[in-house]
Amino acid sequence: HFAYGALSHAEYGQAHVMHLYNHLSLIRLA
Repeated sequence: HFAYGALSHAEYGQAHVMHLYNHLSLIRLA
């Protein structure tokens, strides 16, 4: 995956956590 390859492991991990957090927040608000 070229786009993900440009990110460091830490940056990818942080983005993944934020994505999950935002997703869970939307579910909680629903």
